[in-house]
Amino acid sequence: MAFDGPFDGKRMATLMQRRHSILANNMLAMREYAFYFVYGFTVPVRLMDVIDMMIHSQAMDNGNPNAEKLNKRVRETLECSKPTANNAIKRAHDREMISMIEEGTSKFYFFDTDQYAKVMKVLGYLEIIPAVVAEQLKDPYDPKAGSHLLPEEVYYNIVRGYEEKKNGKEN
Repeated sequence: MAFDGPFDGKRMATLMQRRHSILANNMLAMREYAFYFVYGFTVPVRLMDVIDMMIHSQAMDNGNPNAEKLNKRVRETLECSKPTANNAIKRAHDREMISMIEEGTSKFYFFDTDQYAKVMKVLGYLEIIPAVVAEQLKDPYDPKAGSHLLPEEVYYNIVRGYEEKKNGKEN
Protein backbone atom coordinates (compact mmCIF):
# COMPACT_ATOMS: atom_id res chain seq x y z
CA MET A 1 0.00 0.00 0.00
CA ALA A 2 1.37 3.41 -0.96
CA PHE A 3 1.51 6.28 1.49
CA ASP A 4 0.07 9.46 0.01
CA GLY A 5 -0.52 11.73 2.99
CA PRO A 6 1.39 14.76 4.29
CA PHE A 7 5.01 14.16 5.19
CA ASP A 8 7.24 16.26 7.40
CA GLY A 9 5.06 19.30 6.87
CA LYS A 10 5.43 19.19 3.08
CA ARG A 11 2.62 18.64 0.61
CA MET A 12 3.14 15.79 -1.79
CA ALA A 13 2.92 16.43 -5.50
CA THR A 14 0.43 14.63 -7.71
CA LEU A 15 1.42 11.02 -8.29
CA MET A 16 3.10 10.10 -11.56
CA GLN A 17 0.95 8.38 -14.15
CA ARG A 18 1.57 5.56 -16.65
CA ARG A 19 2.49 8.03 -19.39
CA HIS A 20 5.25 9.46 -17.18
CA SER A 21 6.62 5.99 -16.57
CA ILE A 22 6.53 5.28 -20.31
CA LEU A 23 8.43 8.50 -21.05
CA ALA A 24 11.01 7.88 -18.33
CA ASN A 25 11.73 4.23 -19.09
CA ASN A 26 10.69 2.81 -22.43
CA MET A 27 12.95 4.66 -24.86
CA LEU A 28 16.11 3.87 -22.91
CA ALA A 29 15.10 0.25 -22.37
CA MET A 30 14.44 -0.24 -26.08
CA ARG A 31 17.81 1.34 -26.90
CA GLU A 32 19.51 -1.23 -24.64
CA TYR A 33 17.43 -4.04 -26.19
CA ALA A 34 18.36 -2.86 -29.70
CA PHE A 35 22.06 -3.05 -28.86
CA TYR A 36 21.61 -6.49 -27.30
CA PHE A 37 19.59 -7.76 -30.27
CA VAL A 38 22.14 -6.55 -32.83
CA TYR A 39 25.37 -7.37 -30.96
CA GLY A 40 24.22 -10.53 -29.20
CA PHE A 41 25.49 -9.48 -25.77
CA THR A 42 24.61 -6.92 -23.13
CA VAL A 43 26.25 -3.64 -24.13
CA PRO A 44 27.00 -1.44 -21.12
CA VAL A 45 25.99 2.21 -21.42
CA ARG A 46 29.66 3.23 -21.47
CA LEU A 47 30.21 1.20 -24.63
CA MET A 48 27.06 2.65 -26.19
CA ASP A 49 28.57 6.06 -25.48
CA VAL A 50 31.81 5.05 -27.24
CA ILE A 51 29.77 4.06 -30.30
CA ASP A 52 27.85 7.35 -30.08
CA MET A 53 31.10 9.32 -29.98
CA MET A 54 32.53 7.33 -32.90
CA ILE A 55 29.45 8.24 -34.94
CA HIS A 56 29.71 11.87 -33.79
CA SER A 57 33.43 12.05 -34.56
CA GLN A 58 33.07 10.64 -38.06
CA ALA A 59 30.14 12.93 -38.84
CA MET A 60 31.68 16.06 -37.34
CA ASP A 61 35.21 15.61 -38.64
CA ASN A 62 34.34 13.81 -41.87
CA GLY A 63 36.98 11.23 -40.97
CA ASN A 64 38.05 8.67 -38.41
CA PRO A 65 39.10 9.99 -35.00
CA ASN A 66 42.56 9.56 -33.60
CA ALA A 67 42.94 8.14 -30.11
CA GLU A 68 43.27 11.54 -28.43
CA LYS A 69 40.20 13.04 -30.10
CA LEU A 70 38.02 9.99 -29.40
CA ASN A 71 39.24 9.86 -25.80
CA LYS A 72 38.41 13.55 -25.30
CA ARG A 73 34.87 13.11 -26.61
CA VAL A 74 34.27 9.94 -24.59
CA ARG A 75 35.66 11.68 -21.49
CA GLU A 76 33.27 14.61 -21.95
CA THR A 77 30.30 12.31 -22.53
CA LEU A 78 31.01 10.00 -19.61
CA GLU A 79 32.29 12.82 -17.39
CA CYS A 80 35.24 10.65 -16.46
CA SER A 81 39.03 10.58 -16.38
CA LYS A 82 41.31 9.88 -19.33
CA PRO A 83 42.14 6.35 -18.09
CA THR A 84 38.44 5.53 -17.65
CA ALA A 85 37.69 6.76 -21.17
CA ASN A 86 40.66 4.75 -22.49
CA ASN A 87 39.29 1.68 -20.75
CA ALA A 88 35.84 2.14 -22.32
CA ILE A 89 37.38 2.58 -25.79
CA LYS A 90 39.60 -0.47 -25.25
CA ARG A 91 36.59 -2.55 -24.16
CA ALA A 92 34.63 -1.49 -27.27
CA HIS A 93 37.64 -2.49 -29.37
CA ASP A 94 38.08 -5.80 -27.49
CA ARG A 95 34.37 -6.57 -28.03
CA GLU A 96 34.93 -5.88 -31.75
CA MET A 97 32.47 -3.00 -31.78
CA ILE A 98 35.12 -0.65 -33.23
CA SER A 99 38.42 -1.17 -35.02
CA MET A 100 41.79 0.50 -34.61
CA ILE A 101 44.77 0.99 -36.89
CA GLU A 102 48.19 2.32 -35.96
CA GLU A 103 49.96 4.68 -38.35
CA GLY A 104 53.38 5.54 -37.00
CA THR A 105 52.84 6.73 -33.46
CA SER A 106 49.16 7.53 -34.01
CA LYS A 107 46.12 5.33 -33.48
CA PHE A 108 42.93 5.82 -35.48
CA TYR A 109 39.56 4.28 -34.72
CA PHE A 110 37.02 3.28 -37.35
CA PHE A 111 34.16 0.91 -38.10
CA ASP A 112 34.94 -2.01 -40.40
CA THR A 113 32.17 -3.05 -42.77
CA ASP A 114 30.62 -5.58 -40.35
CA GLN A 115 30.75 -3.10 -37.46
CA TYR A 116 29.25 -0.41 -39.68
CA ALA A 117 26.37 -2.75 -40.61
CA LYS A 118 25.65 -3.37 -36.91
CA VAL A 119 25.75 0.33 -36.09
CA MET A 120 23.36 1.06 -38.95
CA LYS A 121 21.00 -1.70 -37.73
CA VAL A 122 20.96 -0.19 -34.23
CA LEU A 123 20.43 3.30 -35.67
CA GLY A 124 17.53 1.97 -37.72
CA TYR A 125 15.84 0.76 -34.54
CA LEU A 126 16.65 3.99 -32.72
CA GLU A 127 14.94 5.90 -35.51
CA ILE A 128 11.72 3.89 -34.99
CA ILE A 129 11.66 3.93 -31.18
CA PRO A 130 10.18 7.46 -30.82
CA ALA A 131 7.21 6.36 -32.96
CA VAL A 132 6.76 3.32 -30.71
CA VAL A 133 6.76 5.52 -27.60
CA ALA A 134 4.25 7.86 -29.28
CA GLU A 135 1.95 4.85 -29.83
CA GLN A 136 2.41 3.82 -26.20
CA LEU A 137 1.50 7.31 -25.02
CA LYS A 138 -1.69 7.24 -27.10
CA ASP A 139 -2.85 4.17 -25.16
CA PRO A 140 -0.93 3.86 -21.88
CA TYR A 141 -3.11 0.92 -20.83
CA ASP A 142 -2.18 -1.28 -23.80
CA PRO A 143 0.95 -3.30 -22.94
CA LYS A 144 1.44 -4.05 -26.66
CA ALA A 145 0.95 -0.52 -28.03
CA GLY A 146 3.39 0.08 -30.89
CA SER A 147 4.79 -3.46 -30.74
CA HIS A 148 4.10 -3.98 -34.45
CA LEU A 149 6.83 -1.43 -35.29
CA LEU A 150 9.81 -3.33 -33.83
CA PRO A 151 11.01 -6.92 -33.47
CA GLU A 152 9.76 -8.37 -30.19
CA GLU A 153 13.39 -8.65 -29.01
CA VAL A 154 13.71 -4.85 -29.17
CA TYR A 155 10.21 -3.88 -28.02
CA TYR A 156 9.64 -2.89 -24.40
CA ASN A 157 6.69 -1.44 -22.54
CA ILE A 158 6.94 -0.91 -18.81
CA VAL A 159 3.15 -1.03 -18.42
CA ARG A 160 3.29 -4.76 -19.16
CA GLY A 161 4.62 -5.07 -15.63
CA TYR A 162 1.56 -3.24 -14.33
CA GLU A 163 -0.69 -5.85 -15.92
CA GLU A 164 1.40 -8.66 -14.42
CA LYS A 165 1.21 -7.04 -10.99
CA LYS A 166 -2.57 -6.62 -11.35
CA ASN A 167 -2.86 -10.33 -12.26
CA GLY A 168 -0.74 -11.43 -9.28
CA LYS A 169 2.41 -12.19 -11.31
CA GLU A 170 4.61 -9.47 -9.89
CA ASN A 171 8.33 -9.90 -10.67
